Amino acid sequence: MPNTKDTITVKSVIKELGVQNVSAITHVSVRAVYKWMARDALPRTDYTGETDYAGAMSQLSNGKYSAADIRDSGKPH
Repeated sequence: MPNTKDTITVKSVIKELGVQNVSAITHVSVRAVYKWMARDALPRTDYTGETDYAGAMSQLSNGKYSAADIRDSGKPH
């Protein structure tokens, strides 16, 4: 379980929060969440302001992870 900003990855956050839960809070398919995990990155739309998946995941974590930390760790490769 990640405990510092340097060890946060999109994949680890999703694993901790649960794929189904992330899918529900972001209103995307389970398949889409698995794609994020496979790429260990959030979609481009989260960086252009079209979506706020990192914010939704932060809310789901009850503040354990900030949206900025999740977004920074999930930049597309």
